[in-house]
Amino acid sequence: AIECRRLDNSSHGWVKQCHFAISKFLLSSTGPNEEHSVVRLFAMNLIGRLDLGDEAKAAILFSNDHVFSTGTAVSSLLPDMFMRELCGSDAGRKQLDHSFKLQRGFGITADGHGPFATESLLSDADRGPGSDAGLLPMGASWLWQVLSGSLGNEATSIAAVEEVRNILGSCLALLSCLEGDYEAVLNTFNVVSPGGKLYFLLNIFLYPESILADDDLRSKASTLLTRLSSQLGPSFATELVKACFDHSRMKISKASGDDGADPKDEKILAVLSGTPDISSKALRTLQEFSLELCSTYVEYGAQYEEFTLAVRIFLRPQLPTKIRCEVLRRLREVSHLLVLEEEASQEVALKHSVKELLLEGISPHGERDAAEVLDLLADILRQGQGGKDGFFFVYAVATLSRALLGAIRSASGLDPMKRRLLKLPR
Repeated sequence: AIECRRLDNSSHGWVKQCHFAISKFLLSSTGPNEEHSVVRLFAMNLIGRLDLGDEAKAAILFSNDHVFSTGTAVSSLLPDMFMRELCGSDAGRKQLDHSFKLQRGFGITADGHGPFATESLLSDADRGPGSDAGLLPMGASWLWQVLSGSLGNEATSIAAVEEVRNILGSCLALLSCLEGDYEAVLNTFNVVSPGGKLYFLLNIFLYPESILADDDLRSKASTLLTRLSSQLGPSFATELVKACFDHSRMKISKASGDDGADPKDEKILAVLSGTPDISSKALRTLQEFSLELCSTYVEYGAQYEEFTLAVRIFLRPQLPTKIRCEVLRRLREVSHLLVLEEEASQEVALKHSVKELLLEGISPHGERDAAEVLDLLADILRQGQGGKDGFFFVYAVATLSRALLGAIRSASGLDPMKRRLLKLPR
């Protein structure tokens, strides 16, 4: 078994080495006016596959202008940020030095070719002496994870806030550009699910108001949010929960050195979640995330239309019943604010938004809305908390109407629907 593992690691190392050699050649051969979307995607796919010991490859790719270029004159701050993460500490510099020596180089110091007297397999010599876990591996969603970082917590001065805004703006611009590239190359390197991308994008709305107050930043986030929303399918809920849970487990792993895995997490608890393939612990993770997002919305986010679009994601029928109910309870007192300016003035825009939220990505044979959701919507309307003609009012009425039509067609659940509707104000 050990020998097989070594062969697998060695084979994986050779594949990465070939991938890196091709990427470096293509990046160096691409002219400034040439189309380099496929070349960039090829290199970015490699960055997501780099592991401990590959810091030298990462440093070379991070320093290439083509990788982070968006075709504008504005310089991206992302390469500098990644390089700081890669070698901003003594342990990081030691590991980078060691990685360069593994590539038969002289490292970033002048003390020779490293401590190895024999030709060791790269898989057995990845970690340098005295180095701790660093930036690598970052995983396939490495660029999306920039949006869910802790940059905002460190921004205590005007200059720091501006830097965080610029980094996030550069990342959003690049991701929007990449989404277009993905379509151009038939999703060849698109290894992050739409629901996973959406989770990381939603994290940007948890940044402090000093950062979210930037109009350009919110505009870029809204453009990307609209594009991703149109890509969501029937498995969107599972993708969203998985991304949230994996990200949470990764943060715990980095903080404690434990992988955070629990065999019980793999059990399917469909009764609790209302959605297949979602464990109770994963469901709690998304529940906490959605409630934090709602709390931020109530605190200061409701003034921004982009934030309104973000929280409305959690009203989609694909999401677990428990999540939808918790979000509805948290937002019921401000549910009249869940309307955009265009929707308030144009009935056509309002109907289109509700239709898109309720129907896009829904399986033709999808499950009915749960009784808990219908009871809560009816109660909010009865209390008059959703307004009289705004987005939430139309959304609630449309949901209840659909449930009534389903009850009539199936000849089941009609009496509970009658009781709900009879309690509504006329």
